[in-house]
Amino acid sequence: MDPNSGNRHFGPDALGGRMDELSGQTLVRFFAVIAISLFFASMTPPALVAATFSSLLFLGALASATIATLIGEAPLARHLTRWDEAAALLGASMIAGWMVDPIAVDATMQQLEAAVAGS
Repeated sequence: MDPNSGNRHFGPDALGGRMDELSGQTLVRFFAVIAISLFFASMTPPALVAATFSSLLFLGALASATIATLIGEAPLARHLTRWDEAAALLGASMIAGWMVDPIAVDATMQQLEAAVAGS
């Protein structure tokens, strides 16, 4: 059978025209994880925002990969999958991690520890 024939098992319509819908769901989940992570990271002291954001994105990537494993999603599908979502979140986590100033994080943590010890 010709893989380009568009039949039920091989062509561009192998998923019954659902490829765009499935890819759209993946993009919505990706941006939702970014928005939620940024929301919670913004509640931390300014020096900790990038570190918190990076950590939350990493946890989102871990969750996406875990769910993809549990539901048996194929990593090499023709549409975006949770595996793609996990890879994108991991990349975003690494980029956010590069923005972390370790000296400012250490100073902020020492201030927080002193404030907790003083109360």
